[in-house]
Amino acid sequence: MEPQEYCDKMCEDWIGFCNTIQMEYSKFYRTTSKEHKKLAQEYIFEIRDQLYKAKYSGKYCEGCESFKTEKEIINNQCEFHPGLELKDIEEENFFFPLTKFKDLNLTSILVDDSLQSELESIVDGCGDLSISRESVSWGVDIPFTNQKMYIWTEALMNYIFAIGYKPSLLYFAEFSSYWKNSLIICGKDNLKFQAYILPALLAANKIPPPKKILVHGMIMDED
Repeated sequence: MEPQEYCDKMCEDWIGFCNTIQMEYSKFYRTTSKEHKKLAQEYIFEIRDQLYKAKYSGKYCEGCESFKTEKEIINNQCEFHPGLELKDIEEENFFFPLTKFKDLNLTSILVDDSLQSELESIVDGCGDLSISRESVSWGVDIPFTNQKMYIWTEALMNYIFAIGYKPSLLYFAEFSSYWKNSLIICGKDNLKFQAYILPALLAANKIPPPKKILVHGMIMDED
């Protein structure tokens, strides 16, 4: 199955899921849309001066689509995908200076403050973020390179794009009115991405973090 065909099928499944639990939405946002790709490219172009190129090697979990630190590896496996083999990957990629944003004030971002110490541990343990991939064939092109955008980098931007933020424009009132009251809901395996990487990517362009983040437990499948 081609990647776009697979995503189209997943889209149908998730719309069906929303209908099943009677969830209404004002916009069903797809990161495979032409609109999203264009906005993601424009956003990365705006923060291009903060990026740098370097070689990186490490253990990569395809389930999380992220490199794993030693603390995140248990018995040579990812804690969230124990049946999936970690891959040794070495590439020369573009990096975002995540460590530059370790002092972001994230003390009140979580709805459940019992996770605050875990978030602080994540911030302390994170290095800079590799935001591109040279070995990936399907994804969003980075305009000034021959590489694809790291999927989490552009996917996280959907939160602001879906409510009207457009790069290259001033911080405008309609987007601001939504964003200043924003609540993001995510699974516990996404704490690092939504509560640290997203605020840092936003801060690079002088956009404040989401107002609150609600972290829920894992939603299990039939197995």
